[in-house]
Amino acid sequence: MGAGPDGPLDPFALAVVFGARIEYLPVDVDPSDFSGMVTMRGGRPVIVLNRSMAPERRTITLLEELCHLHYRHPVEEWDGQGRQHTNAVESEAYQTGAAALLPAVVVAKAVYKNRAAADVAREYGVSTELFEMRVKVLGLWRHYQGRNAA
Repeated sequence: MGAGPDGPLDPFALAVVFGARIEYLPVDVDPSDFSGMVTMRGGRPVIVLNRSMAPERRTITLLEELCHLHYRHPVEEWDGQGRQHTNAVESEAYQTGAAALLPAVVVAKAVYKNRAAADVAREYGVSTELFEMRVKVLGLWRHYQGRNAA
């Protein structure tokens, strides 16, 4: 699933541990309209992803959906647009997924060793934006911004 505590996590391997099947939307959909969802089919979790998304976005979306399963967020509530979770539930799943993909120790080491965000993002299969969001969440933004100013 990963290369140790500091290594990249493979959410597709983790999905196997959860017993989740991964499917893709059969049609192209704008990623701003749909990224992913989890549902149950025959008692088994099925995660549906949007193939139109960049691979880095599919990675965090898959992990976010796995976090919904981990936290046992309800998956039966639907409207015409999909799952009806509160912002707090979505945030919990997203932030947990982001932390699993980019643990605090990885982000802190990268910032303090002046590693380029793009290099870390590429190594961990995430976007530069996700890396920078983790830097902010961890309170390292000032150091990150000032690291090349001296």
